Amino acid sequence: MILEIITPTPNPPESALRYWKWLKDADIPNFAIFLFTAIVWPLALWVWSKRKVTTIPNLEVRLSRRRGKIDETSCEGIEITFVNKTGSVVYLSNGRLLGITSDFAVHQLAARDISDSSYELKFFDSANKTFHIRQTILQTDQSVDTWIALVSEASDALLSYKPSAWRKFLNRQRYFRLEFLAVVGEDRFRVSLPY
Repeated sequence: MILEIITPTPNPPESALRYWKWLKDADIPNFAIFLFTAIVWPLALWVWSKRKVTTIPNLEVRLSRRRGKIDETSCEGIEITFVNKTGSVVYLSNGRLLGITSDFAVHQLAARDISDSSYELKFFDSANKTFHIRQTILQTDQSVDTWIALVSEASDALLSYKPSAWRKFLNRQRYFRLEFLAVVGEDRFRVSLPY
């Protein structure tokens, strides 16, 4: 003979009330607020501070052909010009090219960072006539150049290329991705611009 013990199940309203009382007694609402304040909110702020933008209003980036030298070796290249039309002082630093595709052949003498396969961009120093400055300050209507050596002359398709909206949204480049840090007035931007 098998005995089966059947326990009566409480009515749903009683169990919900009992559950709510247990939550209040265990101080779960305050614990949830503590978790949100200690973990979720700081994490959200950190993610927001690390976000990257694809454009800064009135900070123009222009591409043009330019021939230059690396250690007395003459080579074709591309000049990237930053023009400040923001009406504020702009501080630029940490310029680099990432995600180089096969359509954009960088010269083997260009300075490459092997940790992330990027090419560091240095700004032009008009006093020494060389590209060696890592950071620069642009007043309104000033511009600064940087340069990267290429294997062959830059194509017209590259110079006239405008990334489509979906490439900007997904941060997918056709040739390369230009990244730099810009401080415009009081605002700080991490820029990741796909070309």
